[in-house]
Amino acid sequence: MSNHAVPLDTRAIAQSILGELVLFARHTPRAGDEQALSGKNLRIVPDGPEFDIALKRGEVVGLTRLVGAGKTELLEQLAGARPLTAG
Repeated sequence: MSNHAVPLDTRAIAQSILGELVLFARHTPRAGDEQALSGKNLRIVPDGPEFDIALKRGEVVGLTRLVGAGKTELLEQLAGARPLTAG
């Protein structure tokens, strides 16, 4: 048995998952001025911290936190499936 590490081929892994590998996306960035969603003094849970949010039309937003941090609750509130706690 050899102690030599085999290098991880991340390109091959990505190509296996995606079917093809796109190295450069061809798009024209557009700055949007139209506000799509805004909220002030929002609170996900009753004792949680307040925060503001402002999203413009065409923006792509990612939301990450640890399990139990309130991601699902926030998205449900923004979609109207759960009442707002504050804001």
